[in-house]
Amino acid sequence: GLPAIFWAVLFVVAWSRQRRERLPRERLLLFGFGLAFARELFMFLHTAERIVIGPLSANHSMYIEPLEHALAVSAVLVISAAFIRYILDDTKLSRRYLILGLTAVSIAIIVSFYIWPGQRAANPGMHFHDTAGAWFMHSTKASFVAAAIIILIKNRGWMRNVVIVALFFLLVSVLLTIANTLTGRAYDFVLCPISNNLHIWAV
Repeated sequence: GLPAIFWAVLFVVAWSRQRRERLPRERLLLFGFGLAFARELFMFLHTAERIVIGPLSANHSMYIEPLEHALAVSAVLVISAAFIRYILDDTKLSRRYLILGLTAVSIAIIVSFYIWPGQRAANPGMHFHDTAGAWFMHSTKASFVAAAIIILIKNRGWMRNVVIVALFFLLVSVLLTIANTLTGRAYDFVLCPISNNLHIWAV
């Protein structure tokens, strides 16, 4: 719930600024905050549903997991592209970054929707985190967050410093998620809370 609240605040602030000044560079930032809030709200409602009515049916949950991953990665890509445009004022670079990232996510979600239901049917105990689609999304997220850090590090200023720290938190968070999967979740009780907290701190 905390990330949802924080993203909502950021969205309202960006929306208020956009209404007053209508800055083109902030329009993408507004969309990014909105997408991130939608993802967190989606996960909050999904978790609440599982708590209230119990585990979801296989048909229901097998599409929620890939969709959640795609929303999470897309939100990070849009926000990163928005800050590249906001800080560097480089529309072309921001657009290329966003197109490449969203293309990769689109390919991953299409492949996941095609392959994952069959994998889940063959192995009901399998988690989406262990599939190629999830790995591709995590790799895309880590690669593009790292790329955004490299792009922004050449610039200077308070805003740039804050954004780089936030992106670094996100990068470490996704790397811990990958490490958690590689170790068979043997250290889940340590890696998962740290990863989740880094995500919240990044927001």
